[in-house]
Amino acid sequence: MNRPGAYQGLPFFNRVLAKSARWFPLLTYLIRRVMRGMVMGDIEKTTRQLMSSIPAADKAVLYAPKDFKIFVNSVREGLRSGSRGVACDDILINQAWGFDPANVQPRIDIWHGEADVNVPIHAARFLCAVIPHARATFLPGKGHFFLFNCWQDVLSRLVSEA
Repeated sequence: MNRPGAYQGLPFFNRVLAKSARWFPLLTYLIRRVMRGMVMGDIEKTTRQLMSSIPAADKAVLYAPKDFKIFVNSVREGLRSGSRGVACDDILINQAWGFDPANVQPRIDIWHGEADVNVPIHAARFLCAVIPHARATFLPGKGHFFLFNCWQDVLSRLVSEA
């Protein structure tokens, strides 16, 4: 997140969260505490609010009955013991990483939905450009939650080319 244009394409709320995590971590803890209360409460209302800015590709995935239940259970489990861990993740992701990605030597596989707004495509393209042995798979029309429908393809490729 310390590269030029890192926040481009993020929905307003995601941009606020990312910037607070980078420059005002205490605000991030507060935001995540409020979100925890929302998620542990009326999940239907919360989902409509939090998912209003996601692309149609992600809505199609998350609102499929079986996927919605998995997603809700996963988010609730992640917040069950509190919001501190999620806030810490936000802060770690948005701070300087402490290493130069150009020095990463093992092959790195990057899978990314081109319609993702939570992590815009330019972030994945940046990593592919700087990591020497990055191998990219960009999925046209897929969003942040493509793994719900494509996990078998991802695992099959990773296992067959290990």
